[in-house]
Amino acid sequence: MNQTKDFYESGFGDRLIDPTFFPDEIRQFLRDEKTIMGSIKSLLDLLVEIGCMHGRYLRWAIEQRKRYLGLDIVPRYVEAGRKTVIELGLSPQHYRFVLGGAEEIEKLVKPKQLLVKPQRCLLLFPFNSFGNILNPSPVVTGLRESGLPFLISSYSTTAEATACREQYYRNCGYHELHLFEDERGVHFVSPDGLHSIAFHLKYLQKLCMINGITVEAVPFSKIGMAYTTMTISRCIA
Repeated sequence: MNQTKDFYESGFGDRLIDPTFFPDEIRQFLRDEKTIMGSIKSLLDLLVEIGCMHGRYLRWAIEQRKRYLGLDIVPRYVEAGRKTVIELGLSPQHYRFVLGGAEEIEKLVKPKQLLVKPQRCLLLFPFNSFGNILNPSPVVTGLRESGLPFLISSYSTTAEATACREQYYRNCGYHELHLFEDERGVHFVSPDGLHSIAFHLKYLQKLCMINGITVEAVPFSKIGMAYTTMTISRCIA
């Protein structure tokens, strides 16, 4: 049983991308995430969106003339993304959706097959999609083995960020919301199936260090934290 997959497959997770539920801080977080992406767009030929849902960055990739690969573990999201590609008359070679999880990055993302240089490929975990991964260790190992640049857009674990997340999840209507903190980070869970983690800075840094990955951790917006192998400090200073 995959709790995260069931939560999103059931439709409960769709509320998390409904703008009517976004507090102002979340709206700003997403704007600033796009600003970061805009600042590094010249370095990319292929965007791989991990936890893409229906393809949240697909239109961005189209506008920026980048190839796109969306990965998700939920079949209905992948089907919706493929339908959009057809409806927009896009090349199925340049714009693809694949069913699969973050743990399968090395197997699913083959830059040579996608006709791009590895250093021109970005693995993007947008909007705290990384926080859906309850055991990030094999994912970080997969990132190391892939050798590809990555950017994780996550929440910080400050009191302000935690309070904003709580309001956001309550806006989404999740019942009996429970907050707890452990060595990994700050968790929110509910009987609806929600389990979202904002990982502690030191936890993710240590995990990357163990895997021999040099990662830059940069605060952004009021509540965000970006973890990346690219240099983004100047664009969000």
